[in-house]
Amino acid sequence: MAVSTITNVKVDEVSGILTAKWTCDGTSTASSVFCGFTPRMVTLHAASTPGVTALVWWNENMTAGTNGVTTSAGVSTINGSNGITPLTGAEGAPAAAATGSPLSAGPGFTIGTAAQTASLVYILTAYR
Repeated sequence: MAVSTITNVKVDEVSGILTAKWTCDGTSTASSVFCGFTPRMVTLHAASTPGVTALVWWNENMTAGTNGVTTSAGVSTINGSNGITPLTGAEGAPAAAATGSPLSAGPGFTIGTAAQTASLVYILTAYR
């Protein structure tokens, strides 16, 4: 299975914010972003097809591997698995790094299959 692609990556070390463009592969596959920090919040805003899934979100008060989804109609749900998982760098075998991940291992996060829709483009933001 192919992994998703991350481009236009900017990591601001002062503010602790990562911004990027996330392109989900044609077949949604869990992919990791190794950015050098474990995020407290991650958001994905649909950029290519608004209305399919307008916003995907996770924060540190949620269970690892879950995520919230808010559609353009304003309907919110929580996915109980295969969502967004923070990584401390101590995990044995996280999902493969997304193409273009800033680092090849270490702290970061995994975006699971429930947190992305095949072939969509998102604006990704992660906050330290």
